Amino acid sequence: LLATLEDYDIGLTIGPTDIKVLYVPIVGATMLSIERIFNNQLGKMLLYLWPREGFRVFLRQEILICLIVIPITAAFCFCIVSYGVKKYSNHVFIPTYFAFCIIVQFFSSWLVLREFAKLSQFEIGLMMMAACIAMGGIYVLNADHKSSDAEEKPVQESKENGV
Repeated sequence: LLATLEDYDIGLTIGPTDIKVLYVPIVGATMLSIERIFNNQLGKMLLYLWPREGFRVFLRQEILICLIVIPITAAFCFCIVSYGVKKYSNHVFIPTYFAFCIIVQFFSSWLVLREFAKLSQFEIGLMMMAACIAMGGIYVLNADHKSSDAEEKPVQESKENGV
């Protein structure tokens, strides 16, 4: 699936950054966020249901779904990150992946899990600014990486031609 997404040329760029470079980190961060949401919900359900049902709580459908989805999403996340580390430069992929994790985790905490309900709007704004800084870092890192790749190609071609 990832190779298919990368091979499909949508012709979309943000400045000097090609969107295809960002597919793998986005998918990896999304998988990690999905795993976190299910893990969070599993903890809340067990905390609420354990005192009343004991070990029978593991026979409930919603608990079983969480117990199945968590390892699957964790395995997908591991495979995606392993693929990204093999395919891309580590000094570009890892910071990009972590920055996307920050952004996706911020929005899942804010909008899905409602973890910021007790915080002031100023504190939420500071966290949003941090997510924006992470997004800016992704842009700068990948724009710089693409321009350095473009500079290296003529040098490599001239070496191959014997010049």
